[in-house]
Formats: sequence, C-alpha cells, structure tokens
Amino acid sequence: MAAEHLAEFLQLFAKTDYARPMVRERAAAIPLLTRFLETKPGLQLENWASELLMVARTAEDDEPPKLTAREFEVLHRLEAQTDRQIAADLGLTRDGVRYHVRHLFAKLGVHGRKIAVNRARSLGIV
Repeated sequence: MAAEHLAEFLQLFAKTDYARPMVRERAAAIPLLTRFLETKPGLQLENWASELLMVARTAEDDEPPKLTAREFEVLHRLEAQTDRQIAADLGLTRDGVRYHVRHLFAKLGVHGRKIAVNRARSLGIV
C-alpha cells in the first residue's frame, strides 16, 4: 500500500513542482525512497524517485544529523570491523549493533556500511 502511494506521489512530483516539500521531511523521505528504489519499481518511477532522493540529499547537506554517543562509537568501527567485532568491543549483542547500524543508515540516508562512513566523512562527522 505504501509503495502504491509513493508511486502516485512520484507521478505528481514529475508533473508539478509542488511535491518538493517532501524534502523538508527528508529524515523520513530518504530511507523511504532508498527502500523504494531497491524494489526496482520500473524505469520511470526509478527516475522520479532518484531525482527526488537527490534533491532530498542535497538539501540534507546543510546540517549533519545528530548522532547518539553509541551511534558515534559504532560509526567509528563500521568500516573496519564486523558486527561481531563491534559487539565485542562495545559490550553489545550483534542485534544491538544492527539496531544502531540501522539508525545510522536512516540518519545518514544510506544503505551500506562503506557509503555510511563516506557520507559521515563528507559531513565532517568523522
């Protein structure tokens, strides 16, 4: 159902510029659009979703996301260590590490470990 609503929204976005306020809600929009694109919705919807995602990410560059102390600790280890290693270093379970990684991905608007680290570097977080 949500994918259908997003598809309708993207069609409106392509026709008019009034859909751009979604960028103001980029904390929710970026992960949603990223997941939507992973479903391979078709070329036209992919193009519209990619364009809106690019606009949201560009607007996001103004201010880095606020990370918790634990997210910051996980982020520093993300590139060089596995979840198991991070869990051992920080006294967490692997599920706990995955929880923080998911939140990092959402806050950074990414969907991969290396991309998260690169994005954090570009924002000056690490």
